[in-house]
Amino acid sequence: MIQKPNSQVLMDQIDETIQNVKDIKNIIKETTRQIETKLSILDTYHMIALQTLSGINKIEEKAREKDTVVFSIDRTKIAGGVYERYGQTIHPKLANTSDQVFNFMSDTGPLFKDNVSVSFIYNETTTIDGVLNTKTVTDEKYEYCNVLKHEEDPTKQDVFHYFPGNSEADTFDICMAIEIKPGNLIGNTVCNMIELCPYLPGTFSINEIRIWTIDQYLSQRLEDPADITITGNFTNVGAERIKLDAAYQIFRVEFDITIQKQENGFPFGMRHVYFYNAKMDTANSYIIVQIVRDGYISSLGDSVTILTPDRRVKYLHHMYGNQIGREIEYYAIYENDMLQVKLDPDIQMARNMNTFYVKIPLFEPIMAITFNNITTR
Repeated sequence: MIQKPNSQVLMDQIDETIQNVKDIKNIIKETTRQIETKLSILDTYHMIALQTLSGINKIEEKAREKDTVVFSIDRTKIAGGVYERYGQTIHPKLANTSDQVFNFMSDTGPLFKDNVSVSFIYNETTTIDGVLNTKTVTDEKYEYCNVLKHEEDPTKQDVFHYFPGNSEADTFDICMAIEIKPGNLIGNTVCNMIELCPYLPGTFSINEIRIWTIDQYLSQRLEDPADITITGNFTNVGAERIKLDAAYQIFRVEFDITIQKQENGFPFGMRHVYFYNAKMDTANSYIIVQIVRDGYISSLGDSVTILTPDRRVKYLHHMYGNQIGREIEYYAIYENDMLQVKLDPDIQMARNMNTFYVKIPLFEPIMAITFNNITTR
């Protein structure tokens, strides 16, 4: 005899079915939202790529004219060396796998430590009865923590946002704030290098980076100015690494960002922001670049200009880094990973040559190098 379910069992089954339908709707809604986000990123990226294509061509022409090697586009000019490249930057070889502040690297893949909050702070202006009203908005959501997750984390989602800037303005300012949760601290927070990977490279600038340390938190000095303030000219930010002057145990990091207006507003998004405790092998790292001129070279000159990620320009001579034995060196031949026939940049070239090689020691991330005084005959 088949037992018929009673009314309570039937009601439970109906409730379970209704909940399952709701769960499926939520999954579809979230999936749709993620797809729309990805499509928005692609549309904006395509639009900006078309706008900047001519600009890239101009940069390449300028690089050829001024004996400049821009590492993000002149990869064929890199002949060899011991180094690492990331995005727009070349930097010393990492001595070992760098520790990430917010991610564990396990045998099964990366694990997010989930001990941090991420917020965007900006001013929002509205008009009420003809009167302008400005208020400060602090937009903190758990989903924003995805910017800190490792790219291979299967739970990682896109973080992409359009900010409500003034339609008549060309730029919009925000602050991206990342703060540790000390009560849920997992491992240390020591950091000496920041890695940025934006969705839309070249569409924003970083005006200032402020770092409050764990010492400031423990001594209740969070109302004081940040222990570390990095001011520079981080314009048209792309994928790059920024080396700090020392290792700091971070508590809160703020990025003051200016977003450039696009056709569809003020879009901003980061694929990731990594905080490393990196150990760079500065003693043994170098890069070899090839310079080719149309005519025969008369003199090389000993003056070079190096551009760093904060867009600081350094005018240097042989003693880059002020370390004896780690000077910039010039050679006539580079074959089978061997530099041959060392050249003196201070004297006239007696031999007919239109190509030479430069060995540059690496102490920090750099973006471009220009040889200022090359002459031809």
